[in-house]
Amino acid sequence: MPKPPSLHLPAFARKLSAERVGDRVTVRFTVSTRTTDGVLLRDRDALRAQLCREVEHGPCLALIALTLPVAPGSVHEITDALPLQFSAGAPKLLGYRIELLNARGRSAGASDPVFVAGGNAPPVMATLRAQGSRLGVVLQWQPVPDAGDVTVERTAAGATKPVLLKPEGGGDPGRMVDTSAKEDVPYRYSAHREKSVSLGNRSLKLLGEDAAVSYTLHDVYPPPAPQGLTTAGFRAENGTWAVDLIWDPVEDADLAGYNVYRVDSAGARLRLNDKPIATPAFHDATAKEGVAYTGA
Repeated sequence: MPKPPSLHLPAFARKLSAERVGDRVTVRFTVSTRTTDGVLLRDRDALRAQLCREVEHGPCLALIALTLPVAPGSVHEITDALPLQFSAGAPKLLGYRIELLNARGRSAGASDPVFVAGGNAPPVMATLRAQGSRLGVVLQWQPVPDAGDVTVERTAAGATKPVLLKPEGGGDPGRMVDTSAKEDVPYRYSAHREKSVSLGNRSLKLLGEDAAVSYTLHDVYPPPAPQGLTTAGFRAENGTWAVDLIWDPVEDADLAGYNVYRVDSAGARLRLNDKPIATPAFHDATAKEGVAYTGA
């Protein structure tokens, strides 16, 4: 028995998602090249997508119409610039649907909705700045109480995928240290605040606009001074006087070693080692009995 003729209605948009950043909502979706009854679409270059917005499950009002080229599995996005009535004030539920129309303006209807939260978005991170330190790249900004958690993305020069960073303890502390940053690599840091909003039975995220700063870390920071220096003087078996020195090891990945200096009572400063010492200990066999020294 022959099949009935196709109505050539585009299949529903698939893989819908929506993300709100600041005052803009981006809706992404995939377009099929087939009709609702599995036939290849005719006049595929004339396919159009219609975006509509609904508020609190109200009527979906048409917003933007685009002419979309259709390719198998093609992904498209449409951006909605929210008016003030939806981008400010208390949180509200916003839904978006996509309707695909053929060359004759006919469709199988709108897709199921995807949702974002309207209302006030978290503020942009003002005065974001970066500076180097011995521990890594220090990021600082002006904190805002109850504005949500901070998310930072670090992208190295030439890289396509960013690294996600979070301030220790979460929240909005106004400061964090990127201890994994490598020296002499140009980085771009982008940061935003995000807040979770519960609307009905849905938990949605409100994202603030990104702030960005670039920084390259260079090794210009000296290691910290050794601590816990102790000395012990004694007479060796051959009758000469000697002093042993030990101190707490310094935790620094780039540490080349230690230098030991001896200062006598007249203030004369003498370096005792020819090359950096690898371990936190030194044996001074040149010290003289009865002479006061200061170690450094």
